[in-house]
Amino acid sequence: MKWIRGDELLLEVAEVSNPIEWGNTLRSAIDDIRADIQPEDTLEFSGKIVADFGKDYIFHLPACNYKGKKRQEFITRVTIDGSEAKPGASTGFILPNKASFYNFKFTGNCHNVYEDGGMIGWNTGMDAEVSFDYCVLNGRYNNDWLFYDWSQGTKKMSFTNSTFYFARQGIALNNSGGAQYDLTVDNCKFYGNANYSQSYGESSRNNEVSGGVLAGVVMRSGTANISNCQFWMQGLNAVYGGGTGFSAPRMACVTDHYYSSSSSHLKINLKNMRVHKLVPGVATVVNDVDVRWGTYTLDNSELISAAQAKMQQILVDARGGSGPAGQFLVWEG
Repeated sequence: MKWIRGDELLLEVAEVSNPIEWGNTLRSAIDDIRADIQPEDTLEFSGKIVADFGKDYIFHLPACNYKGKKRQEFITRVTIDGSEAKPGASTGFILPNKASFYNFKFTGNCHNVYEDGGMIGWNTGMDAEVSFDYCVLNGRYNNDWLFYDWSQGTKKMSFTNSTFYFARQGIALNNSGGAQYDLTVDNCKFYGNANYSQSYGESSRNNEVSGGVLAGVVMRSGTANISNCQFWMQGLNAVYGGGTGFSAPRMACVTDHYYSSSSSHLKINLKNMRVHKLVPGVATVVNDVDVRWGTYTLDNSELISAAQAKMQQILVDARGGSGPAGQFLVWEG
């Protein structure tokens, strides 16, 4: 790892041999420079680094630019919710008020499959701006909440050319009050599979209104501009816990927070959206788009020409969905 300010190299950390040692080394090195690092500085990672930050500590990422020449991987095993002792009801990696990430891979691998794992997000209210470009956010191993926020403040987020693997929610912007989100997602891929998780949550019991939802993007307030994104979604094959546990009764590629009236302050703009796979499993309410409180627009006009649309007698805006003839499945209340 190199700490760079402009053209000046301020610090270089020697390579180590294994993921746990890398996690300990980076935690110590970054903590040592935390008070001096500036938002305009860059932490550059040149080798192939896989750093395991473990299950016992959340890690606060300092405000700066993170650049990987090869795709670096940061792993957390922290639980976010559940009954066991933990460092806090928080994601494993805590974002600062300003940061950018290029060519990084974050992995959430919750060490206890019966607890909820949360990977990266904020744990306190603040105004913040972050961006992810050519990144992978990987929660396919017992990790429920991928990019997660339940705090107050105005937050601007940008995800471009990136890939999401998740068990419950990919981008989960769930604050119920006092938060204003400005989300941009472009040219990203979302792979959701509820079978990645075995955790149990009371709010996820088999309730189609207020129960759990498998979704690529969940928002409660603000504005989302989601363009040129692709979705592959797989519901649970069977309900956990003998029919009493987590079932993710709802599925949607994009949704508002269905049981919160604060979602009425939400606008979602969808453009050139493609749903390749939407397999319900045991889910009973399944839609490409499920917006109940807020509003949304959908423009897929670039996916098919006007001549083709007229010839096939289908709506241009319906192409790209998982329904018959590419129509979108949309919640209707």
